[in-house]
Amino acid sequence: MLARVSAGLTDGTIRGDVGHLEQVRTWFGRPLWDMEPSDADAYLGRVLRGSPSGTRLARSQALSTNFLFLELRHKVEIHRMTGRVVECPIDEMNRPRGSKDAQLLGTGPGWQAGLLAHRLGDANVVTVEVDPVVAEAARRRPAAAGLHPLAVAGDAAEGYPSAVPYDRVTVTFGARRIPYAWLRQTRPGGMVLLPWGTHFGNGDALLRLTVHQGGTATGPFLRPVDFMKMRFQRLVWPFHTPDPAFAVDESTTRTALPDLGRFDPFPLAVGLRLHHVTHAVQPRDDGRTLWLCSLSNLSWAGATFHDGQDVAQVRQYGPRRLGNEFEAVFHWWVDNDLPGVECFGLTVDERGRRGWLDSPDNPVA
Repeated sequence: MLARVSAGLTDGTIRGDVGHLEQVRTWFGRPLWDMEPSDADAYLGRVLRGSPSGTRLARSQALSTNFLFLELRHKVEIHRMTGRVVECPIDEMNRPRGSKDAQLLGTGPGWQAGLLAHRLGDANVVTVEVDPVVAEAARRRPAAAGLHPLAVAGDAAEGYPSAVPYDRVTVTFGARRIPYAWLRQTRPGGMVLLPWGTHFGNGDALLRLTVHQGGTATGPFLRPVDFMKMRFQRLVWPFHTPDPAFAVDESTTRTALPDLGRFDPFPLAVGLRLHHVTHAVQPRDDGRTLWLCSLSNLSWAGATFHDGQDVAQVRQYGPRRLGNEFEAVFHWWVDNDLPGVECFGLTVDERGRRGWLDSPDNPVA
């Protein structure tokens, strides 16, 4: 149970899963790790035959999660005590099909939709593509291999509400804002997997969100990635007209320029704490200049780092001191032992998103 709390699940979700497991254990009468696929067949096919599809889905998901926990944490111990090798009794033959299994947003040429249809069955895959020509091609290509997932031409930000709820929503483009429709269309306990990032940089990080009762989703980042960005969320660099109310401030800093590559961890940390800011690094013959630019007002900053010198020249303009803010985030990151991408996560609800470090109880901004 503590592991599920650590993963960010709400008390209500955990109580629901425990309740489902207690129902199965009462029927089975033995430790659940003794269950075989034939036992799951009997329980789901006979005992729950007349139950709502949502009940069958919830029980099977609770069982699958329980066995995943046993395999990850106690497989060796159980084998040593009982001689049994723990294996989940829920498989592709008996897993309930009460809803569409997967919604794929961003069809592209149809390759991933075809793979999902082969794995899950045509009737359990919906894929959405904004470009009608690409969507039609995505129908033809899987069909040539005998696969026919439902391919829809539409705005991926809206999902496809006609086939809800989904067990999984997979996004194949980089997002900067997470449409709440994706969470609303995913059943409690289901997952949304997407490349996500901020406008601070062009890189993304793979984010795995678990949807909870009440419409909140929480989850960690898994690793750095780089995807084509969602068509209607791509960065447009601002054009700043000078305002005589502000003057350029000049100063210096001894803070070294951190690595800001698209697969480095620091840009994600900056983006989670330094809101509405983008950056660029300009190479010079004798060093580099870091440019910071606000996306919400006239503020900008430039810091020039010369090769072989410990001191960088900083120029700042506008109502925000972006150079100071950037430096404060860098020191915060260092003070927290240079956390990698996988140490961060997001909580998302109708109001927006909140970043966290190590735990949802430790917000970063």
